[in-house]
Amino acid sequence: MSTKPPAKIAYIPPPHFSVARRIWRGIKRSVMRLFWGKSVYLGRKDWNYTRRVVELLEEFSDKECESIIDVGSRGVDIVSGLPLKRKVSIDLEKPLVADGVESVQSDFFDYQPREQFDIVCCMQVLEHVPEVEKFTEKLFAIARKYVIISVPYKWPAGSCKRHIHDPVDEEKMAIWTKKDPIVAEVVAEYALSKKGKRMICIYQKAS
Repeated sequence: MSTKPPAKIAYIPPPHFSVARRIWRGIKRSVMRLFWGKSVYLGRKDWNYTRRVVELLEEFSDKECESIIDVGSRGVDIVSGLPLKRKVSIDLEKPLVADGVESVQSDFFDYQPREQFDIVCCMQVLEHVPEVEKFTEKLFAIARKYVIISVPYKWPAGSCKRHIHDPVDEEKMAIWTKKDPIVAEVVAEYALSKKGKRMICIYQKAS
C-alpha cells in the first residue's frame, strides 16, 4: 500500500429533487411489477453518482489517455462520449452497445485484452463478486494509468439481497485494492436513506 496519506473523502449531497425522484422510481417499479409480475431493473444512467462518474471520466480522459474499459457496465453508457481512441464495455450479460464502443459479452476472469487500458472503471460491481480480491487484482493488472471504482457506501448488511459484501467502507476497499486512492468521494443519491450513498475511488497505477 502507498505510503502517501489517503485522499480525504469528499461528500457530494443529493440533488434537491431526490425525494420526488425516489417516489417516482418507486411508482414505475410498482407498475412494472404489476404488468410483468417481477421487479424490473430501472437502470442507473440518471443517478447522481453516475453523473459524477462521467464528470470524473471527462476530467481524467484529458490526462494523456487514449483508451478505457468499463467492467460490468450492464448496458449503462458512461464511455461513448469520451474523447478517447478506444472504448470497451464488458459485461457478463449486457455490455453497452453504442457507436464507437467495443461491446464484449464475457466473464471478466476469462477476458484477455491484447493491451492495457489507460483507464479501467468498474461501477457497482465488487459488492456482487465472490472472489473480490482476485477480481480487483485483475482490474489493476489491465490498467496502465487509472482505476476508477464505485461501491455502495456503508449499506447495512442484508439490505440488498444481491450484495454479498455489505457494508463496504474505506477499510474494506483498502483490503481489496491494497492501495490508497488519489480521489475519494461519497455521493448521496437520496436524503435520509441508509442505502443512498456510493463511494467513488480513483487509483493511480504506479509508473
